[in-house]
Amino acid sequence: MNRYIKDFATITDKHLMLIKEQYPQGFCDQDLVSLKTCTGEYIEALDIRTEDAIYLVRVNHALLEKIDDFEQREDVDREIEAEFFLNEVDQADKDAEKEKERELDLEYDED
Repeated sequence: MNRYIKDFATITDKHLMLIKEQYPQGFCDQDLVSLKTCTGEYIEALDIRTEDAIYLVRVNHALLEKIDDFEQREDVDREIEAEFFLNEVDQADKDAEKEKERELDLEYDED
């Protein structure tokens, strides 16, 4: 299994999605791992696991902002999809109503 240490600057949407999937309610200090680097510096990282890799994503203010931005983009995408779906349903309802009116007009004309 491969192991990677990632910084906020090098994470992709794939990594952000993994964080969101593994920590859907968000994460707290208890979810973080403390590591000592080769320079003696201590860092805190979030442990993200896939079938073939372990990612330790270094946590700092910039990462939290990037996660928030990602979630906001996802919310906007969901809103757009919902609006599109509602417009489709609205149009289908209108079409069905017009068809019903045509059928009633035809029945009325036949009498």
